[in-house]
Amino acid sequence: MDVKKKMPESFYKYRSIDGSKEFGEDYSIDALINNKMVFSSRTNFNDPFDSKINIVSPTPKELKDFTTGLSGKQYKHFRMWFSKGEFTALGKSSLQRYTRELNEILDSYAFICLSPKPDSNLMWSHYANSHTGFCIEFDPGKIEAQKVTYSDNIASINLIDCLKVEELSDGVLIDKIRKALFNKLVEWEYEEEYRLFATSNLARIKKGQKFELVSYSPDFVKSVIFGYRMDDKAKKYIMEKMPKHVKFKQAYPGESKILIRKY
Repeated sequence: MDVKKKMPESFYKYRSIDGSKEFGEDYSIDALINNKMVFSSRTNFNDPFDSKINIVSPTPKELKDFTTGLSGKQYKHFRMWFSKGEFTALGKSSLQRYTRELNEILDSYAFICLSPKPDSNLMWSHYANSHTGFCIEFDPGKIEAQKVTYSDNIASINLIDCLKVEELSDGVLIDKIRKALFNKLVEWEYEEEYRLFATSNLARIKKGQKFELVSYSPDFVKSVIFGYRMDDKAKKYIMEKMPKHVKFKQAYPGESKILIRKY
């Protein structure tokens, strides 16, 4: 199977502009002209259910069965968490701590959300501030983004799977976490979203923060598409600052849908 055939021709990122600021001080424009991608924590997503994960605690029996495969210090450590078929106070507090720490780790993962289409009226409205912003066209050959899955319910991870490994770098567990973080509710399916998951050496969101700026090569950008209500002065400012290879396009309303043409 040729994976490249399934990839979109381009990835798109819709960006809003703060009309109250000078163009050089606008966050989105500054990131664009300085070749910065804005990677976000799941805590920064507009949908509170996006990448929300139900962390399922083990039952006392499941934990007991888990300890049968352990020995030495590990066995003694977890054996203190239950007694007579019930969790001890230590067990309850430890599971709560593990759940809290796992959520903090999940919050530190960094993503950028991308679309395979530049002509979504809903996304121009939601993410480009009612068509006053712009849309960046990225070369998919430079970005290893993966498609988001949509379901009726949020994803789940069994906490006991995390207890079974010494650290969360375990390949199987990381794959489960990645799949869970690439899950959205079906009401968002119209976006057909792709998501780029940052490796630990590329970006991690620090505690108390919600996003991280990551530099990319200027050749990642193929074009900039201007919203049809975008300020002409803002367009001119961007065109003067972008590299020569970047093309410029204009979104405009056709009879019943958004169309894209050369600027």
